[in-house]
Amino acid sequence: MANVRFNASSFYVPKDKFLVAINESCTAHKEDNPQSKVTAHLAKDQVFAVTSETPQHFKTKVGWIAKEACHVLDQSSNEVVQPLPESFVVKVISNTAVYTEPATTSHATTVLRIGSLPRVVGESHEFYQLEHGGFIQKNGCRHY
Repeated sequence: MANVRFNASSFYVPKDKFLVAINESCTAHKEDNPQSKVTAHLAKDQVFAVTSETPQHFKTKVGWIAKEACHVLDQSSNEVVQPLPESFVVKVISNTAVYTEPATTSHATTVLRIGSLPRVVGESHEFYQLEHGGFIQKNGCRHY
């Protein structure tokens, strides 16, 4: 698992998938040929996880996209969360969002208020994994 950075955004990607960014406006199709039904109109710089591929197309959650209309994002930021041998507590020093994945572009489930003391069970370069499974940015707290 890692984050991939593209255009000042960070995207979470599982180990078994990779991401592509759209180079130019194009369409996604129901099948891996341009004559099949259009499932989505895509804009430049949209990012999608690839679930499978053929020699000419990538399959994404929105449909099949021609490989010539996109490029593979492979610059991982090494945001792999490692379990800790022993958990510890951090003190929140500024209100900080709790994310579902170790990426600020993932869904924020709640906000921890200043003074909160969550228990940490894993960490990466930029995030702590909390005991309940959420992730917070390290810059919003201090080791307690």
